[in-house]
Amino acid sequence: LALGACCRLALEPGMAPLVKEDRGYVLKHCVLTASPVKGSTPGLMVSGPFWNFVPGTYCLDFFLRARSPHHTATSLNTKMTLPAGNVATIVVRDEGRMDGSDGVLTTLVLGVEDFVVGNHWTRVTVGFVLENSLNALDFRLEWHGNAALDVSSVVLRDAP
Repeated sequence: LALGACCRLALEPGMAPLVKEDRGYVLKHCVLTASPVKGSTPGLMVSGPFWNFVPGTYCLDFFLRARSPHHTATSLNTKMTLPAGNVATIVVRDEGRMDGSDGVLTTLVLGVEDFVVGNHWTRVTVGFVLENSLNALDFRLEWHGNAALDVSSVVLRDAP
């Protein structure tokens, strides 16, 4: 995966160096799943790696799939019903900033309209500029709990 176009890093959620909160998320076949039906509670699904990167302009890709609350939608059923509201929030932070700020480089709130229908994977991309040479990047995905959410990978690449 990391050998693709200007890719710097490809990580699997639930595996080091990424961490998750203990909220009933399930890791199976390289996919981290949060499901209200299976007892997961809202919180931080992905955080890390807290590594240093060369200053520059980057894109971060999260490969996500939002599923209907009761797992009733299939790839053949394009009338997937997700509850209204936000599904997740992506935040990219520089934990190494010493200027007193919260270190947030970018934030993206994902609603149901941001996901393709029929239980298919969606690539969600956020761009950011990293200026601090003493950085410690944290890629965060917070799940809001209103629809099942799967995460398969997080990819950092150079911005085009």
